Amino acid sequence: MFPAFLTAFFFSLSSVSASRSSRLLGAIKASTFRLVFAFACLALYAYFCGQGHRGPGLLWFILSGAIGVGLADTSTFFAIRRIGPRLSSMLVQGLTAPIGAVIEWLWLGTTLAPFQILGIGIILFGSVLALLPEKKIIITPRQLRAGVLFCFFAAFGQALGAVITRKANAVDLAAHLKINGVTAAYQRMLGALAIGIAIYIAVEWLQKRRRPRVSISPSVYKKSAPWIVLNASTGLVLGVSCYQWALQNTATGIVLAIVATTPLIVMPIAYLLDNDRPSRRAIFGGVVAVIGVLVMKFL
Repeated sequence: MFPAFLTAFFFSLSSVSASRSSRLLGAIKASTFRLVFAFACLALYAYFCGQGHRGPGLLWFILSGAIGVGLADTSTFFAIRRIGPRLSSMLVQGLTAPIGAVIEWLWLGTTLAPFQILGIGIILFGSVLALLPEKKIIITPRQLRAGVLFCFFAAFGQALGAVITRKANAVDLAAHLKINGVTAAYQRMLGALAIGIAIYIAVEWLQKRRRPRVSISPSVYKKSAPWIVLNASTGLVLGVSCYQWALQNTATGIVLAIVATTPLIVMPIAYLLDNDRPSRRAIFGGVVAVIGVLVMKFL
């Protein structure tokens, strides 16, 4: 489970830096730039130190990235715009692990022990408890329906992408080839980058038709560059590499449940950087999630 904990840690750093870069450049532009930077870093490693695009599981990895990163991340973004980040995170994190476990059971036949299911349930309960909005959010019924639907698409996409990664690993192993985590992250990024660039072009085209284009000054790009680099390197390079590593040896439901603790790790980081003090309920939810991890580890 150690690679899954590393994934959650790196994803938390990525989340904080993504927030900064998105404020400066806008979510779609910042997301596309991080995809391009991460792709370049992973490609350098994959071709000079890894296995490049080798392996019969390549197409599975590409499909995993297209669905699990390209489409799922976009769905999350649309959900956040409608119902806010905390409610979106709560729904996506709460749905992804059980959906992933069910898909893997139906497709690959992977089953979980009762204590593992119990641990996953405790982790998700703690995460949801911590992420519940502190104040009543005013959302129209139309926004709520759309937001919940996008959250479901995001959770389903993340879960399906993770299971497809497990399938890709199995296909490679059947051919007596073990792809390391960084190379797997690169192969997955091929699909993610294709979807990301397509969405960027479509959004830019739509915005041009709706209103005059607003130019961004060079100083804004300069300010956002360090945050984009940090976002890409901690999330799509280190985080996704550890994510692939975790999925090579651990069931999807367990990995996704541990990764669901990412928002909990964000809380102390946000407190240090932005003085965003977590509530008592959020701290209690974090403690409950840790208990769930201990149940899976020691029972």
